[in-house]
Amino acid sequence: MTSFGFLHLFLAVAICLSSVGTYVQSPAGVTPAPVHVLKIAAGPAGAEANGVYVLTEERTIFSRANDREVVVFFQWDGVGGPHKLVAQWRSPDGGLTSSSAIDYVAKDRRFGAYWRLTLSPTMPLGVWSIEATVDGQPGGRLTFEIKDEEVAAAVVKRPLTQPDLFERLNGLFYVVERSTTAGRKLDAAGGFSAGASRIYTSLAAVDGTDRLFAVAGDGSRRDLTLLLSWHRRQDWAILEGGAAHDVSIPVASPDSTKIGDRIFSIEGGPVGRALNEGAITGQSEMPGTGRRLLATFTNGFGTPGAPVLNEFGELVGMVGGSVAPGASRLIDMLRFRSDFKGVPIVPMTQLRYREDVVPEKLAALQQRGELILALSGEEHVVSGGFAKHVVKGPAVALADQRDEFSSQDKTFITWLNWNPQTRVRGESVWRMFDADNRVIVSSKPAKIDLRQGQLTLTSWQVSVPNVAGIYRVDAMIDERPIWRGFVRISP
Repeated sequence: MTSFGFLHLFLAVAICLSSVGTYVQSPAGVTPAPVHVLKIAAGPAGAEANGVYVLTEERTIFSRANDREVVVFFQWDGVGGPHKLVAQWRSPDGGLTSSSAIDYVAKDRRFGAYWRLTLSPTMPLGVWSIEATVDGQPGGRLTFEIKDEEVAAAVVKRPLTQPDLFERLNGLFYVVERSTTAGRKLDAAGGFSAGASRIYTSLAAVDGTDRLFAVAGDGSRRDLTLLLSWHRRQDWAILEGGAAHDVSIPVASPDSTKIGDRIFSIEGGPVGRALNEGAITGQSEMPGTGRRLLATFTNGFGTPGAPVLNEFGELVGMVGGSVAPGASRLIDMLRFRSDFKGVPIVPMTQLRYREDVVPEKLAALQQRGELILALSGEEHVVSGGFAKHVVKGPAVALADQRDEFSSQDKTFITWLNWNPQTRVRGESVWRMFDADNRVIVSSKPAKIDLRQGQLTLTSWQVSVPNVAGIYRVDAMIDERPIWRGFVRISP
């Protein structure tokens, strides 16, 4: 059985108050691996659907006159292998307790179990509890109330089938093609249009490119030249140019998405697209970004800018890029996603659009420095990077090459190895940018004149910034970046 992109086995254990299970302790000297609680939920009934255990409804108040049982579902993140799962029920006065143990082998790090408590007309009223342990370690606790009065059924949202989810996502999704003025194709991104003639995407898709096209599932293309709204720290952008939809997609309520919830996205091109299933596995909050969800996908890494739905077909948000300022290449996005310990999901509640906004051309925003310029002439650069210092001698060498420095380092070197394909000349300058795309330090402009095939090493000594973070460094010729690198500064 599969769920959230991982293999699971959910064990059903029906217990009554007279049953008492046993628990075998871990071998002496062996410390059980820690577990993290992903989800605890209760309902009056449940069943497996598409390999996943689903409660018919989730609530914590039950009637001993109308409900037949209480089903409590636990889900954990730990390690694969054998586990001992134990659940202990407690009555309101603590006078009645019962525990049940399960010997279980997890096929993956995410696993779960559910326990049933049979209700009868004579059982004690009040607040009950169930507490679980995994290999003797705390595995979560849930309290629920048993009453005599009839309990109104909660509103039930039915999960969509995977074909229905794919159809909904496919109707929203655009492939966002990116290229430079010289015609060089860049990594494509994703975008979506939900109920309006606007394209939502990651700001990383808008940065570092000169031309954008939205390609629909039928192959039609739209030139995207106007930006309506954007937020650099939160990594989202809204462009004008989508096709208006007759039916808008429902948006998930802000607090409805929890750790462990199943999610679905889409990836691919105009002629082939695939459903990508995953799960919400965490969250983060960084300065200026607000709350951001973190996900793990079964296949792939998620396409930046692609829509994300929950299992009910509601729009949760979109796949984000990375924490690095201006990391618009896919390889750079994936590299800096490791900071999140997951794929960032930008919640829909952060994407804000105002009807009175005046659209601005992408080219104008680039000229003002609001958007990051695409690289131009990078074919003349063999390699580039960072080092602690340059060793001068019969042959110039770079010492201690790395892309992370601390305040203890004081300075570091940014370097380029040139092999010009044609003559390169103009005014060169190095600039370092912070997470808001602001220039924090710049070298003095200098003339550069390199002949075709002239192998040359150039470098720039930089003082370590006072504030920790990820910084972008651009080497520029006549105000156009020819090379781009990213360096991390730790305290």
